[in-house]
Amino acid sequence: MRKSPAWPAIPTSSLPKAPDVAVLALGADEVLPQLRRCHAVGIRAAILYASGFAETGEAGVALQAELTAFARETGMAIAGPNCMGLANLTTRAITAFATTFRAFPPQDGPGHVSLLTQSGNVCAIVYATGRQMDVGFHQFINTGNEACLDYADYLDYLADDAQTDAVVGYVEGLRNGARFVDAAARLRAAGKPLIVLKAGESEAGSSATQSHTAVLAGNQAIYRAAFAQLGAMQARDPAHLTDLAYLSGFRQRSAGRRAVVASVSGAMGALSADLLSAAGLEVPRLSEALQQRLQVAVPEIGGVANPVDMTGQLFNRNGLAYAVLDNLAADDGTDVIFLYATAYLLDRVADELIEVAAKTNRLIVVATTGEPSSRQRLAAAGVALFPDVARAAQALGTYVGWLGTAAPTAHWVDLRAQASTSAAGYLPAASTDEYQAKQWLSGLGVPTRRGHGHHARRGRQRR
Repeated sequence: MRKSPAWPAIPTSSLPKAPDVAVLALGADEVLPQLRRCHAVGIRAAILYASGFAETGEAGVALQAELTAFARETGMAIAGPNCMGLANLTTRAITAFATTFRAFPPQDGPGHVSLLTQSGNVCAIVYATGRQMDVGFHQFINTGNEACLDYADYLDYLADDAQTDAVVGYVEGLRNGARFVDAAARLRAAGKPLIVLKAGESEAGSSATQSHTAVLAGNQAIYRAAFAQLGAMQARDPAHLTDLAYLSGFRQRSAGRRAVVASVSGAMGALSADLLSAAGLEVPRLSEALQQRLQVAVPEIGGVANPVDMTGQLFNRNGLAYAVLDNLAADDGTDVIFLYATAYLLDRVADELIEVAAKTNRLIVVATTGEPSSRQRLAAAGVALFPDVARAAQALGTYVGWLGTAAPTAHWVDLRAQASTSAAGYLPAASTDEYQAKQWLSGLGVPTRRGHGHHARRGRQRR
């Protein structure tokens, strides 16, 4: 990989070529003078680490306004201020000061998940937990105060980036809703997950976002509705965000709401079934014919109705895991196989599980305790591994729900386009009665009930 030169200070015009980007690790009061020097030598982009702008009060707001005006006047692309920076982890072009890259180095080879957050710490946390689960990251972007480039600008770029297969985001508030909607719709149309953690659900959290990056959290009901219509997965916490990013890497496998649980423990099988059901999946009773086939392999003390209890006999009965999992994978009533096993037992049956995975395109999710030595081989075979049953169930429930959002998102996108290009998209003002309003809503595909306005209009028509 060819390395570009770097300079420790803003260069003079004697250089043969202006640098691509300037990284300013300076105090807030020094930023604008140095940006002017950058512009004078032809530098077209800058990353600003400094805090002390709009998030700090009236003086900071005024300083940030000057920064925004400078960017508008010069056309310079400015990231931040108050940001951790950016990194392309595929090319190793790292302009972020995150020390997490030392503890958790980027993956070998290209990454495919782009991380886009309005918080530097959340960016680092999700990156670190993702690397622990072998998520391959491509772009690492912390937007900070977004004085010049906002969240939607970055998302717009990622939506068209061929290297980005999924976007994982943390949002406190959005300044350009229309552009965000357009980019999110393009991601959903391309089958690329947009996974979002939204802060400000509580009054305390909403207040905190204002002092953090000087952004208003906004009405949470509106955000939730928008994310649902756009087919975005909404995460509950950073761990859930990471788990969804990880699970999205198994999209080549088919999945649905019907889950079959196989476990080495009757108790963990029952708990897994409860957690999956709570997450919105179905855990249906297996057919009598399938139960009879399973009973041949499973010890008499184990149940086979769903969950399937393989018991501790998995340890000393060769072929037991293969017989059970192969029968489940071949069953038309199975969408997802959910397996619980301790790390030691999982290693014992890894070859059998890999053999089954090679024969089916169904999603296989494993929750395990400990650190199995077979993790890399199982992942390479298309088996998703989670360190916790509850995390696995929660991620699977959200992910399976996302799989069914393509058509509804396309419907809402079509309605939005119709509303923006057609006179039908604008509701007449004060003279509109209930009947006219319902006719307008019906024209946009919104179901309505026949009410008083309908009967009144029919009455007027009869007269």
